[in-house]
Amino acid sequence: MAQSNVPAAKALGFGLLALACLAPVATAMAMDCQDALCMSAPVHEAAQEAGSFQSEWDIFTNFGQYMSRLHCMRKADGSPDWPWVIGLITLTAGVVVSYLKIFVFWRSAYLEVPERDRNTKLMDLAYVFLWCAVCGYGMSILMFVWPAYRLLAIFLLVLNFFSWRFASSLGDFKVSLSAKALQRKLDDETRSRNRELERLVAEKTAALVASERQAQKLALVASRTDNAVVITDTAGRIEWVNDGFTRMTGYQLDEVLGRKPGEVLQGPETDPATVERIRRCMHNAEPVEAEIRNYSKSGRCYWLSMEIQPVRDASGKLTQFVAIERDISERKQMEQELREAARTDRLTGLPNREMLLDRLQQAILRARRMPTYHYAVLFIDFDRFKIVNDSLGHQMGDRLLRETSRRLVECLRANDTLAADRDPSVAARMGGDEFVILLDGLASPQDACIVAERVLGVLSRVYRLGEHEVFSTASIGVVTSDLAADNADAVLRDADTAMYEAKARGKGRYVLFDASMRDRALDRLQLENDLRHAQALGQLRLHYQPIVSLTTGELESVEALIRWEHPKRGLVSPIHFIPITEETGMIVPIGEWVLREACRQLGEWRRELGDRAPRSISVNVARKQLMVPSFPATVRKVLSESGMAPSSLHLEITESEMMADAKAAIEVLRSLKEIGVKIDMDDFGTGYSSLSCLRQFPIDVLKIDRSFVANIDEGRDLAALVHAVTQLARNMGISVVAEGIERADQVVLLQSLECTFGQGYYFAKPMPADKFAEYAGRDRRTSNAEALACLTH
Repeated sequence: MAQSNVPAAKALGFGLLALACLAPVATAMAMDCQDALCMSAPVHEAAQEAGSFQSEWDIFTNFGQYMSRLHCMRKADGSPDWPWVIGLITLTAGVVVSYLKIFVFWRSAYLEVPERDRNTKLMDLAYVFLWCAVCGYGMSILMFVWPAYRLLAIFLLVLNFFSWRFASSLGDFKVSLSAKALQRKLDDETRSRNRELERLVAEKTAALVASERQAQKLALVASRTDNAVVITDTAGRIEWVNDGFTRMTGYQLDEVLGRKPGEVLQGPETDPATVERIRRCMHNAEPVEAEIRNYSKSGRCYWLSMEIQPVRDASGKLTQFVAIERDISERKQMEQELREAARTDRLTGLPNREMLLDRLQQAILRARRMPTYHYAVLFIDFDRFKIVNDSLGHQMGDRLLRETSRRLVECLRANDTLAADRDPSVAARMGGDEFVILLDGLASPQDACIVAERVLGVLSRVYRLGEHEVFSTASIGVVTSDLAADNADAVLRDADTAMYEAKARGKGRYVLFDASMRDRALDRLQLENDLRHAQALGQLRLHYQPIVSLTTGELESVEALIRWEHPKRGLVSPIHFIPITEETGMIVPIGEWVLREACRQLGEWRRELGDRAPRSISVNVARKQLMVPSFPATVRKVLSESGMAPSSLHLEITESEMMADAKAAIEVLRSLKEIGVKIDMDDFGTGYSSLSCLRQFPIDVLKIDRSFVANIDEGRDLAALVHAVTQLARNMGISVVAEGIERADQVVLLQSLECTFGQGYYFAKPMPADKFAEYAGRDRRTSNAEALACLTH
């Protein structure tokens, strides 16, 4: 209200101010008027009587006369009539104060209510002032009745006039206030929207600044990163590249701007299929990852891994492509080295089995397509490499293998090199001391034999390993394309089979593979599989051959010989399956079964035959059995279970197996001697034939090999040798048994050479346990008579 500043409010204010200033004057004038009225009463009456009455109501025309009567509010004695004076002052002050209080009260109420209710308050004020104006006009009319109050009535009229004017102008004031309220509302809304707009502008500005900063950072990162960043348009033309692209390719931005990367970077070794895949994905606006070979500005060929992503705007429209490229040349080189390492023997540098199989399979496929194409495979194995390795050490063994690989390379044809796919021939190391040569593109299969002869000659030359000279031969198995199998593994298998055949024929030679070797190999494999189940199926048997005294003809001992009763093959000789058991390690469990069964059988014979039973039993023991650390404990356990005296058990070990590792054999044999068993040296004369071994080993019985007995009557030198052995053994307290006696003249000659015991078909063939019981149960005198008869012939 104080800020409305309308004319009606100003008029009301000036009226109230004038009333307040003139109130004392009005009071004094009223008092003087009362005195004048009192003093001029006789004059008035005289005027009336004179008939010249002048209106006393007209204060303007009779103002001078009226002013002279302002002090009529006095008593008769001339003192002021204070009740009238005080009443007039109070009435005047009350009217003024009432108006002011009404105005102040309304103003405070008007400002306290909400803006939407202020028009209602304004109308209430108008009604109040209108009522006050009506009342004021009524009071003014009543006050004119009393002349003393007429001047006050004049002021009341003025005040009521302004009040009426104020009340009547409130309608316009209301409109003015509504307009100003609306303006204020609009201003407030405008300010609010301006503030919101300012806030949005500030946020957008901050976001834009942050985006620009982020863009600057990304641009800085993109320009400083080691990876190459390329931005192209939708057609694949370069728009921007970073410093990494320049470092990688050597091209500046101005050199490649507007050009396609393929036009600048691709070369003759770039894979066309990869390029086509990248183009197809970009045409379809699809992301793509690829590894491709490119060329730098200097012509350097390098590998890179790239990731291309399409860039779209807010509406989804394709705008650009961004490619991030990373140089992977070192990784590719490492992968290539790893592939070569995986296909190359580390020790010799030759191709390994994997590369050989790959090349061999290619040769097999080529031979199928081209009937005139020939190849061959040479499987090479050293004959004495293990001796070199064990005696000189693995370091010297490795040097020997490297020298061998060098010689193999030299003995190939002049245009043959290694580890290159375009070469017609390749030499590879299979492992250990085994090498393979693939002769590719032969004019004739027989050319493989020429190469094999050349390889044998080259490998047989002396090897100089530091201060040592080593001589070694090799065994070679040869497979030609005429007899080759359908796959690489099978071809190597056949070559390996031929190589073992070469070793069996005396080593230091080559053998050409034929179909019969494959059949024998398959037969051996089947035999090995059947042998693994033979013991569990109860197919193994023990046959027994007597050992008799050549002096009396009496039964002295018996040798347990294993036999295999095959369900399809019949009785299989130990010559065929014993080598398989030694090679596969089955000799250990089978040998323990033989030992246990022989001791059990001797105990049974002693219970059945009494003193006609053999005094001891001999069991053959292989070297692998002897080298088992627990073998002496096994022997002790078997003897304990059977209840047999240790002296009744003879363990037969061949001379060659004893001498293979003499030191270890001596320790084991001494452990067995401590148990109390007897040790027999079997096949004496076929191994080292050194008489000193009789002194080194704790031997109880010496068994002369059947090869000496079979030819004992062919020359005096052989008979003399047998006689010397028997005399030497007798002097050392060792018994001698001659094996393989088949004729009576051999018995006579051995008797003359003072050989103590004999064994062979002449006395009896190996027989089952029940047959041997019948043999042992015959009368001893019959046996003696047969022996004496031999002497008389």
